Amino acid sequence: MRILLTGLLGGLLACTPDDVSDSGGASSTSSAASGTTSPTTGGTTTGTSTTTSSTGTTSSNTTPTGTTPPGDPVLLYAVRHCEKDEGDDPGLTKEGQERAEALAEVMAEVPLAAIYATEYRRTQETVAPTAEAQGLDVSIDIDPEGELAAHLLTTHPGEVVLHAGHSFTLPDLFTALELDEVEGFEGVDGYGQLWIITADAAGGRSVEMSHFGEK
Repeated sequence: MRILLTGLLGGLLACTPDDVSDSGGASSTSSAASGTTSPTTGGTTTGTSTTTSSTGTTSSNTTPTGTTPPGDPVLLYAVRHCEKDEGDDPGLTKEGQERAEALAEVMAEVPLAAIYATEYRRTQETVAPTAEAQGLDVSIDIDPEGELAAHLLTTHPGEVVLHAGHSFTLPDLFTALELDEVEGFEGVDGYGQLWIITADAAGGRSVEMSHFGEK
């Protein structure tokens, strides 16, 4: 899968590219690949891609490109963690590890500036292959999600960021980014969803939906 980023920074960046049981348990701040740091302020892809914005929804069988509102927006790739094992702070299952590798393939040509995950192993292991491939550390999220949204908008204008969350954290992040106002926006449903979100501090928003790994 190749993801083209268009319009970001006036065309300067162009590239191809838990559920309820998630809550609780011991936390871990170690990344499976390249380690974790705290932010300064605190497979094969298949299916049809959908572009959503405040002006409507269009669908195609092409790779999502990421539209860019004016005003130095942040381009955020958001995912839910991949399939998890059992336990208090489980890592990924074999299927989850394979999906995480598929995510790294999808992100291979996306010039990431930062990668964020929660304190739980399953999110860190989801982005670990991508972090290792791009030589980046994994930053632990700011909590609550509303503060994370503000941090992304103010700290990463004009940059591309990957974030891995949970079914119980992503909705709060999406609400803080006011994505509920974007017609056709899809909520969390299963594994492998990829939200490609363009957002700026002035309120410009657009969303494209894609998928990584097997459905």
